[in-house]
Amino acid sequence: KAAFSYAEDSEKFDYDIKNSSLLFTNESYTIDNELKNTMIDVSFSSPIGEASSINFGYAGEFGNIPFSLKESADLFSLEYLEDVHAAFATFDHESDKFYYELGLRAEFVNTLIDYHTLPDIERSYEDLFPSAYVNMMLSDTKYLYFSYSKSIQRPTYTELQPFEQKISETLAYKGNEQLMPVYADQLEMGYTYSSNKFTLSTVAFYHIY
Repeated sequence: KAAFSYAEDSEKFDYDIKNSSLLFTNESYTIDNELKNTMIDVSFSSPIGEASSINFGYAGEFGNIPFSLKESADLFSLEYLEDVHAAFATFDHESDKFYYELGLRAEFVNTLIDYHTLPDIERSYEDLFPSAYVNMMLSDTKYLYFSYSKSIQRPTYTELQPFEQKISETLAYKGNEQLMPVYADQLEMGYTYSSNKFTLSTVAFYHIY
């Protein structure tokens, strides 16, 4: 199985802020943003015997986000670039009352903040993200499961927006292009009872970021 996608999005905002209060100055400026994102996903799946299978592959994501601000005669711009290379593999096995899946994902990430007129900021990450899921059938109506995963949450386009955006006279929003990713460890245990008339599910979890 293979997939390829390319996305391009442009945003342009012309702001002309007129303040009714003398405590605030009037402002006029333009924010021009353009997002380019390429994604590649290739995976292979193969059975192992009658009850097991293995899946492995590669995923790549290549982003280019130029931000520019034109205020009067001055122009300030920067470019945020991020390349993600990931290799992953999962193994699963299923029997009459037992199912489990083990996975591992390796990621290699490079980010670059090009300020054009200031020194660049470049970072590299090399991470391993294991995962495990176990499901046990206690009876025809009851089952118990355990799961663990480690993941990463990268800042979004809006959170990286480095220029202040006026929402009202007293309210504004500004992101930070130097935000770091957040790592999460998630451990869960769940129990489910299902009958013809109702279903009862309970979950206990521990998440740390």
